[in-house]
Amino acid sequence: MSNSFSSAPGRDAGVDEEVSGVSVRVAGVADLPAMCQLSFEQGWPHRVGDWLLMLEIGEAVVLEEDAEVIGCGLRIAQGDSASLALILVRRACRGRGLGRLLMQTLIERSPTASLFLNATAEGAPLYRKYGFNDAGTVIQWQGICRASALGEAFGQLEALESADEIVQLLKRARGVDPDALIGALRRSQQRLVGVREKDALTGFACLRRFGRGWVIGPVVAATRANAARMIEALAADLDGEFLRIDLPEQTGLEPLMSSLGLSEVDRVSLMWRGEAPAPLGAERLYALFSQATG
Repeated sequence: MSNSFSSAPGRDAGVDEEVSGVSVRVAGVADLPAMCQLSFEQGWPHRVGDWLLMLEIGEAVVLEEDAEVIGCGLRIAQGDSASLALILVRRACRGRGLGRLLMQTLIERSPTASLFLNATAEGAPLYRKYGFNDAGTVIQWQGICRASALGEAFGQLEALESADEIVQLLKRARGVDPDALIGALRRSQQRLVGVREKDALTGFACLRRFGRGWVIGPVVAATRANAARMIEALAADLDGEFLRIDLPEQTGLEPLMSSLGLSEVDRVSLMWRGEAPAPLGAERLYALFSQATG
């Protein structure tokens, strides 16, 4: 079956005639090296395996010109919502309306009205034109982990054997259907720890491989203290390793990040098109799985 579809490049007056000759199609595994190159050009560390995980839980589209991939974008269905991510155009091809073409395509292929993404400062003006509004900030912390500075009083944490246990916690903390994220965790988790209080699981944190080293996230907890001790426990074995953690704003975990040897390197804007869901319980998302999934 063909994975191509009509891109209708003239449907938006903002997309100029320079997109003629550019085709849009669904991406496949064969496109992974080209998409990886696009993210490297942007300065993002995604490995081929990181991209493959995104293809397994979502759908990517690519822009092709003269048999070369010159742009890409991703959407991940999450119940009544969907996240858009990794919207990239080759630098030499920018200024031709190709970003708008990608946005139109992704929006049209998303049956839900509630869409969200994490926007760079460069991309945010385009997304606002498509009805996305600012709803928060995500702060990227990373660096060589200084776990030797940690104590060992992590409290009673439980090693979780399966992501199945965290489904409801994840849903209550995010207000978004967790199936896609649970699928990603099943495929990628290296270590999963949890906090159990009065026989009820009240928090969890995940460690996995990503990019230049390791990432901790998602982290869900009912209190900042529990979030901190789970992060400390996962970081304890990473001394000298590259570590990244993406925090929503106002978590209060900044001192911990600094004590781990991490530095704030970037901020992106959480943006929603449609109504942003509210958390369904006392649990809170203290760190993201990735900026692509939210």
